[in-house]
Amino acid sequence: MQEHVLVLGASLKPFRYSHIAVKTLVGHNHNVTAVGNREGLIAGVPVYKQVPGNLNGVDIITLYLGA
Repeated sequence: MQEHVLVLGASLKPFRYSHIAVKTLVGHNHNVTAVGNREGLIAGVPVYKQVPGNLNGVDIITLYLGA
C-alpha cells in the first residue's frame, strides 16, 4: 500500500534526519510531499516553502521542527 506522507521541516542538508526520512520514504515507494525553509529537491521530491493547498489523501504527517 502506497501511503501519502507529508514531511514538515524538510531540510536540504543531507545529514539532517528530515532529509534522510524523505529519501527513505521515497525508497519505500511512498508518495511524499516535503515542506521546509528552502525550496529545492530531495531524491526528486520538490521541497516547498509553504504547505500546498491540496493535501487530500495525506495518510501520515511527520514533523521535524525545532522549538
